Amino acid sequence: MIGSQLARFAIMAGVSKPYLFNSSPGLLLKVKDFLECLANSRNQYWRTENSDTLNIVESGEGYFVIPRKSPSRFDGINVPFNYQNKYGYFLLKLWLLTGESTYLEMASSIGNTFVRHLDEFEEGYKWNYWWGVGYSGWTEDNDYSDNTPSSPGTTSLASSSYAGIDLEFVVELMKYSDVITSNVTERIISTYLLDSMNFDNVSAGLLLAPFSSDASDKAKKLSRPLAIQFRYLPLIAKLIEKDGSPWGLSVIDRSIEGHEKVQVSNISRDFVSYELLTQGGVLLVNKNDLNGYSLELTVIESGELQ
Repeated sequence: MIGSQLARFAIMAGVSKPYLFNSSPGLLLKVKDFLECLANSRNQYWRTENSDTLNIVESGEGYFVIPRKSPSRFDGINVPFNYQNKYGYFLLKLWLLTGESTYLEMASSIGNTFVRHLDEFEEGYKWNYWWGVGYSGWTEDNDYSDNTPSSPGTTSLASSSYAGIDLEFVVELMKYSDVITSNVTERIISTYLLDSMNFDNVSAGLLLAPFSSDASDKAKKLSRPLAIQFRYLPLIAKLIEKDGSPWGLSVIDRSIEGHEKVQVSNISRDFVSYELLTQGGVLLVNKNDLNGYSLELTVIESGELQ
């Protein structure tokens, strides 16, 4: 969601581009006010044990419900995991930006809900796209939804993209909350290593590499493209570049065993580019789609991912 990206930008700019906010008094406050307004507008749809009209959470858990009578097919029903886990990620960034503990508490509650629904599979986990009544279904007698009075529920596993959203939230929550215990962390890593879930192996590997050398090793051996959308960066570039000049995109020639030698390339964009270096490695641009403002990236890694 755009809120999480704007919060990430505000945190990043405050650290690496402090002149952005120093030269524009009140700008950071406006960003914070906007993001907190965005968060507060969703509070009416937040449910905990004391306000759980669907009877699907336990103590210390929380979830969001799709507004009743809204123009949504499943109005009145709890949102799927990827929806609220993405929002949980936003709440973590908002907590880091504002220091308001309520946002961390809500993110932890979302984390508790997710962890309880992880199904152990071998040494790892499997989990579903939906949970609660979205998973189990409902009838007209329940009176949960106007637009869909009854449904058998959706019982499929989370797809690759949705599982990746869930994983991104879990990895972020690992850093700041004890909701993600060491046992859960180990099982999440095993889920990736054993292919228990249909992750995008490159992006999942990048997320888990700092926590596991085995995950890092697996990611190094992959060359599947990872699509990264750049469509919003022109707006950011105008703000964080003092002199208005375009950024330079640096691409470094690297080769590793099992891969053909990579050609050195340099791609410039008239509005923005980005230095995509990691410690000990590089993200190599192998396709440039000018019409879609999209770059496909492949990890060419010769050292430990950080």
